[in-house]
Amino acid sequence: MRLLVFSAHFPPYVGGLEGYVRDLHDELIRLGLVESITVMTSRLPPEGLAFERCAPGYRVVRYPAFHLIPNFPCPSFWRPGFWRAVRVGLRPRDHDVVVSHTRFFLSSAWALAYSQATGTPLLHVEHGSDFVHLGSALHSRAARAYDLTLGRLILRSASAVVAVSQAAADFVNELAGREAQVVYRGVDHERYDAVEPSAELSRLAAGRPVTTFIGRLIDGKGVGDLIEAFAGLPELDALLCIVGDGPRRTDLEALARRHGLGGRCVFLGYREEADALALIRASDIVVNPSYTEGLPTSVLEAALLGRAVLASDVGGTPEVVCNRESALLVPPGDVEALREGLSVLLADSQLRAQCEQAHKADNLKCLREYQSCKLGCRQAQPRAYVTDQLSVSVINTATNTVVATIPIGANPFAVAITPDGTRAYVTTGNANNVSIIDTATNTVVTTMFAGPGAAEVAFTPDGTRAYVTNYLFSFLPSTVAVIDATTNTVVATIPVGADPLGIAITPDGTRAYVINEASDTVSVIDTATNTVVATIPAFATPLGVAITPDGTRAYVTNSYTNTIAVIDTGSNTVVASIPVDTNPIGVAITPDGTRAYVTNIDADTVSVIDTATNAVVATITVGVHPDGVAITPDGTRVYLTKRSLQQCRSHRQPRPTLWSRPFPLA
Repeated sequence: MRLLVFSAHFPPYVGGLEGYVRDLHDELIRLGLVESITVMTSRLPPEGLAFERCAPGYRVVRYPAFHLIPNFPCPSFWRPGFWRAVRVGLRPRDHDVVVSHTRFFLSSAWALAYSQATGTPLLHVEHGSDFVHLGSALHSRAARAYDLTLGRLILRSASAVVAVSQAAADFVNELAGREAQVVYRGVDHERYDAVEPSAELSRLAAGRPVTTFIGRLIDGKGVGDLIEAFAGLPELDALLCIVGDGPRRTDLEALARRHGLGGRCVFLGYREEADALALIRASDIVVNPSYTEGLPTSVLEAALLGRAVLASDVGGTPEVVCNRESALLVPPGDVEALREGLSVLLADSQLRAQCEQAHKADNLKCLREYQSCKLGCRQAQPRAYVTDQLSVSVINTATNTVVATIPIGANPFAVAITPDGTRAYVTTGNANNVSIIDTATNTVVTTMFAGPGAAEVAFTPDGTRAYVTNYLFSFLPSTVAVIDATTNTVVATIPVGADPLGIAITPDGTRAYVINEASDTVSVIDTATNTVVATIPAFATPLGVAITPDGTRAYVTNSYTNTIAVIDTGSNTVVASIPVDTNPIGVAITPDGTRAYVTNIDADTVSVIDTATNAVVATITVGVHPDGVAITPDGTRVYLTKRSLQQCRSHRQPRPTLWSRPFPLA
């Protein structure tokens, strides 16, 4: 995929949005998720290069511009350099997707115009959570009028909208009446862990507690409120440190002098990112008194560095920190509340330490969640693997096109992907084998015996073992083969009911649920001992099985009675039976566990079940004989195999998004 990105500013211009765009691009290039990125941005400050190549396939084109009002760049279209930038950057054949950031900037309007003129899809990323607050009532009214016209048009016309926080998504819905997909900003924990406290700030503090603001010195940041609040606490021996630059710096310095802050307040100006992080690490409190935020960078950095936070309760701030646990949140523009928060935090070192511990607990939780998917993100492109008559088709789920066909032979039956995304295991029932595909090269690297009539396969969450049902030969004992995925050898064979077919493993990896078609039962295997610990009766030709993400329920298709049986995995009993259309075969559950999708092969439909009520809430006609079903890990798309037409159809769920999460999908 080749991206054309319109951003109002870009480094060396300093700000949270600019850092977000830079970090996102660096990661996309590093992971190889895009082929190229071209950034069209203003040449502000003027020392920025007109053309800059950041990495192979990654370039920045800057056009002459000026600030009509602070932080609002306008292109200098009458200057020759502007048209040179247009000729260099805007080549329709070089781009597959246009990306814009924040509806308020003219760069986003330009992105929309270019998208519509060239027929290129537009992905808009919204960073704001409210109308813009400027220094004067006249400017604020003008900004609101802009949002209600051009801003609304941008949001409504984009092919897809991503929001950096839930607050930003809510604002998109309020302004434009459409949904936005929330994608939070990612961070590199290791970089923050390595930050050392600033020796400069420690020297300036001279043992006093330090309150720090870091950001652009513009009207909407509320820095004047912070100075007013701090000045109202003359009894506290503390230091106020203001880091950053901007058009209001001179006015703010004058305000501090009028309040006689003298040696109690220092303006350190613009600092490079490494210095800024060191200053945060050396601070006791980080304050963000902003009037509006999407997802505040300074609050995010303070949380990652374990500092107590005092912030306005605006936008995505409460999505980063928790009031009265890791932070104190106050109403925007309320100087008295800000003063009270400063007083409490500056006087209570134990409370500041409590905030630090709360941040560490939150950071550890996020880190664990990140590490659980890190390897798969790095090694796998967004792909679906589908078995055909003699091969496996590889589908790029971003474009829904077949990008590779892998010869397998011997009638491939089912496919499963290892949790780290590096291997696909394909059963070939007629040959009693499993073919193992390297997903990086899409080649078969080995083929192994997996028992008579190898059918379905499922992996333990740690990827160390694969469980394969042996189905096709009813004159042989019915078993499940256990494969050591590190050596690709069968290490156990487990007797189960007659004709085992479907199989699913609980999210904690402790149990495997095996569908026995001929005996109308479900066998429950303890994966620690590889023995059957329960056999659940009362089914009617069961075929497919899926387990909810919390592991509490299993959904089983009963093709003979046209029902879905719901198993309570705690008691291993059937607790509900849900009527669906004719001959249900496959079943899959969304990642959030709220919906189950069931293919009804003879009715040519998919039944959608609300798992909270165990009732069918929708029936979707999808065409001839839907069979297999799988859902993308971000839950936005459902892929169906259709038996008679040997094709795969994608059904998009109601919430639109431009791309699926980069994990392979069976």
